[in-house]
Amino acid sequence: MKPLTAAQVQELSVTERIRLVEMLWDSLADVPEAFPISDSLAADLDQRYREFEANPEAGLDWSEVRAKGVRLQETEVVRNVPSTPFASATPLSATENS
Repeated sequence: MKPLTAAQVQELSVTERIRLVEMLWDSLADVPEAFPISDSLAADLDQRYREFEANPEAGLDWSEVRAKGVRLQETEVVRNVPSTPFASATPLSATENS
C-alpha cells in the first residue's frame, strides 16, 4: 500500500477514514509487546479483574455510565469539554505545513 499524505486522508470519506482508523487500531493490537506495562499496573489490573469476577454486578453498564456523564454535562460540572474527543482537534491539513 502506498503511504497517504495528510491531504489525501482529509479527502477520504468519513466511512473510509473510520475504516482506516480501524485498520490502524487492529495493526496495533497485533503487537501487544510494543506496549509494555509496568509491574505495578499489571498488579492493579489483576486485582481489579479479581474484584470484578468476585462481584460482577458491582459495576455500571455503559448506559448508566453514559447517563451519568450526560447529567454531569447538564449540571455544568464538566465545562469547556468538547462533546467528542476530537471536536477541538486541529485538522491534519492545518498541521501539514508546520
